[in-house]
Amino acid sequence: MKQIAICCILIGVFTVLYGYQNSTFSLFTPTSLNANEGEIHLAHRFYGDVSNEPLDTFFGMNEGANVNIATRYNIIYGIEAKAGYTRASKQYDIGTSYKLSPAEFPLQAQIDLQYFSFVPTVLNERRDNFLYVLSAQSKPLYGVASIAMNAGFDGYYERLINGYGLQLKLSDRISVLGEYYPVWDRKSAAEQVKQYLGKNDAYSFGVKLNTYGHHFMFCLSNGWEFSPARQSMGTSSQNLHFGFNIQRQFGM
Repeated sequence: MKQIAICCILIGVFTVLYGYQNSTFSLFTPTSLNANEGEIHLAHRFYGDVSNEPLDTFFGMNEGANVNIATRYNIIYGIEAKAGYTRASKQYDIGTSYKLSPAEFPLQAQIDLQYFSFVPTVLNERRDNFLYVLSAQSKPLYGVASIAMNAGFDGYYERLINGYGLQLKLSDRISVLGEYYPVWDRKSAAEQVKQYLGKNDAYSFGVKLNTYGHHFMFCLSNGWEFSPARQSMGTSSQNLHFGFNIQRQFGM
């Protein structure tokens, strides 16, 4: 009941205007930015359990947070340049993407190639490799429901990754979102990879508030990772953690 009440509070606190792109918490989504437009993205996932004395810990924020800052820029013809940094794994990433579908198609699709460098917790030495992702997203069905999907390959762990999202538009200002990342290879993964796979699938749900040139997203999640590759490895926690994303468009 505490968690349900907290969700209702987060949804009701904010009022907003009109937004610019159909993005989600963590999934890669095909761009709707025009040429010479970009986006700056700041995200937090707090480590504390949101239901553990939420008023005293302010929804688990006292225990610190994983932080991600990223940017994407549409150069021309649906070709984007991307870069980002994630605090927990000291991960740097840089990449490019290409939008496969014309803007008027009901199903949008995009391919991403990302180089990443990070420090695995158990090794404490920097490692690097590539991530390959195909993202697809439907335009709102009946003006209400939009479905998103990621499928790809993590070159470091040499495993397939996937994630699914649903977005329900309540009004021009407010949408509710959910994401789910099943771990398909807990039993079939190589032994050196199994130790990194969490026993629970990762998921998140929350609300997105749109303004002209901004997105404000607030979520509850059973993990604190950001990228689909990390989320697809599952989590050892079933506690809920509060998080938020802020996105700002530039070059309008």
